[in-house]
Amino acid sequence: MNGTSTAPLRPRLYGDMLTISETAELCHVAPVTVRRWCDSARLRSYKVGGSRRVFRVDLLAFIDAGEAVKVDPGDIINLEVAE
Repeated sequence: MNGTSTAPLRPRLYGDMLTISETAELCHVAPVTVRRWCDSARLRSYKVGGSRRVFRVDLLAFIDAGEAVKVDPGDIINLEVAE
């Protein structure tokens, strides 16, 4: 992590699935940017109920492809997931 966060993100309900806001925070962008990535199929996302979610593995693939350059993959790999 970059040292500015006081607590790790914890996806609450869906295990390895991140909300748009959580994804945006990890990528250091606005939620609208993540929505655009999803709408353009650059970042895979899934509808869960009325909300969109991103699997951690899909976010890592997105980062690995060089799409989100401000992200440290270790932040996502080491993200604590609520049981």
